[in-house]
Amino acid sequence: MDKRNVMPNYPPAPSTSYGEQYYIVRVANLDFGTTEATLKSFFSSCGDVHECVISRNIDTNTSRGIGHVKYLRVRDALEAARNLNGEVLDGRTLHVYLHDKALRRRLAQQIRDRAKRRCETASADNKPPAFTVKITNLNYKIDEEDLKKIFSGIGPIADIYVPRLRYTHLNRGFAFVRFHREADALYAISKLDRKEVQGRNMCLAMARLGAPPPFRKYAHGTFDRFRRRKF
Repeated sequence: MDKRNVMPNYPPAPSTSYGEQYYIVRVANLDFGTTEATLKSFFSSCGDVHECVISRNIDTNTSRGIGHVKYLRVRDALEAARNLNGEVLDGRTLHVYLHDKALRRRLAQQIRDRAKRRCETASADNKPPAFTVKITNLNYKIDEEDLKKIFSGIGPIADIYVPRLRYTHLNRGFAFVRFHREADALYAISKLDRKEVQGRNMCLAMARLGAPPPFRKYAHGTFDRFRRRKF
């Protein structure tokens, strides 16, 4: 077996080959049984996929749970990183991010700009964009399901967003819970602020922008993550 062909070693995206330019998306936390064909079919929802490669163990040729998806168009790669991060494939929650640092900065700026525009539009209409509670000082092992159990008794929950560390996939010590009604958000703060959960006292406050970053994974909401967007 030619070991050179077992594990891909892509250069920083965008890469070029025979005059073509590719934009690479990395995918972590893959199920070990997921194949390249399944991965390609899943990521084709965001655009035309040129190639999918799953990293494999040199000795056993088994999957290492990490994949690379090549797109020909930058907008497709951006959409995949934005819409498919946190989606479930073969029973595993995917962690999707852009390989190229410049594209990651571009995506982050787009998210900030869109959040700012949403807040400005809502302010012009005299309507708050959302009623979002920011929770800090969280135990790093708390996930969306834990927060749903904690906040479900407060009122109807629109969305829950838990930012995570890229490599460990633990939360970053804070999260956002968005409510449909302002009264529920205020009640959550009054009732649960300083409440001890898994050894740490949560700190609750209204989020400054009123909503978690748009176009991300929401575990318990109805946000349309698959709507095609133009860049």
